[in-house]
Amino acid sequence: MSENTMRSWTIYNRPVDYPTAVVIRAWEISAANTGPQALPEVQLFKTVEAARGWITRRYPGLTCFPRQLEDVPSIVETWL
Repeated sequence: MSENTMRSWTIYNRPVDYPTAVVIRAWEISAANTGPQALPEVQLFKTVEAARGWITRRYPGLTCFPRQLEDVPSIVETWL
């Protein structure tokens, strides 16, 4: 990750591609404003609470943003 990018983590509850799991996907946002790019790695969990715990232990100090009405239904929240 360069100094002109930032990363966010989005928690999904049973998305289409993982219908039996809670998923964390990392996204990279560039200062070039090319739009967010999903990174290939995903983390799989059984519960939303377990996913939140992973984020808060691994990346302390992040802020949680709840899903927006226009988000896909499986999005729970995004951490920046």
